[in-house]
Amino acid sequence: DGGSAITSSGVCWSTLANPTITNSKTNDETSIGTFTSSITGLNKGTLYHVRAYATSNAGTAYGEDVSFTTFNWTLGTVSDYDGNTYKTITIGSQVWMQENLKVTHYNNGDIIPEVTNGTTWIGLTSGALCSYNNDVSNLNVYGRLYNFYAVVDTRNLCPIDWKVPSDNDWKSLEINL
Repeated sequence: DGGSAITSSGVCWSTLANPTITNSKTNDETSIGTFTSSITGLNKGTLYHVRAYATSNAGTAYGEDVSFTTFNWTLGTVSDYDGNTYKTITIGSQVWMQENLKVTHYNNGDIIPEVTNGTTWIGLTSGALCSYNNDVSNLNVYGRLYNFYAVVDTRNLCPIDWKVPSDNDWKSLEINL
């Protein structure tokens, strides 16, 4: 603080090392200590440098330069058998749906039965679906829930050329993130 009250602080960023408050910046806090800052409007696939700053009557002090590269995400859509359209995003070499399935048919047109009774659900040996808490108003938030048999059924409940992610798919996503 240079012996006087902090008048502004936040983070500043640039595509060049050691950004200053003459570059893009946030103005978050006027106190000493930890703070959280959000940077918006960044370009995809771009290397940025960011560092914290604090300004007082004594001048501006800066934290360490930290760099990161934003994701080069590609957005798209995919549709299921029922005509539901889902937003997609490319992360690394994988394309992911940005929302959960809502489909009620397998890809060959067969209906996936809806089962709302918990005892019946537990005893099933064939595919089924339900809504979260058996409340269709949850559909837009959570999609539908499918049992194991619906997920592994060879008729496929995912859009054509799509599948339920495997453990290796999730691990690859984790590495990319």
